[in-house]
Amino acid sequence: PRERMKDAVFTGFIDHRKLATLYASCDVFIFPSISETYGNVVVEAMACGCVPVIARGGGSQSLVDNGQNGFLCEPNRAEDYIIHIQRLLEDEELRRKMQSAGYRSVGDLSWESLANVYFNDLKSLSRFDPPKITDREERLFSSDFSKAEITLK
Repeated sequence: PRERMKDAVFTGFIDHRKLATLYASCDVFIFPSISETYGNVVVEAMACGCVPVIARGGGSQSLVDNGQNGFLCEPNRAEDYIIHIQRLLEDEELRRKMQSAGYRSVGDLSWESLANVYFNDLKSLSRFDPPKITDREERLFSSDFSKAEITLK
């Protein structure tokens, strides 16, 4: 694969402090993977102001509201990526609007919303409804350990 991508730069490991700077220096983040269960890199890129252009598949697609805070492309269809990337590079107003929307959408993420993403992924894989979290289970996950003894009785 490297022989066919002579202009690509393979960096290897990058320290997270430098990574934030690299993300912030970009306008568009391209992520064609469909094998990621969540895609932390998409969240990181959006938090740094990149508009994600990603594959429709895997867990990352749940982070993108197509046309609002990023674009979803059909897996292995380079034409989809080209269309969306060109549009973002040529339309500064659209790009800035989507950058802001992406930044806001990842700012709303919490552990609870992350759990919902995982449950939705599992649901789509299993074709069954995920179990609902009960009040008891919610108390078990509570950070107030003084109530843990009461909860476990």
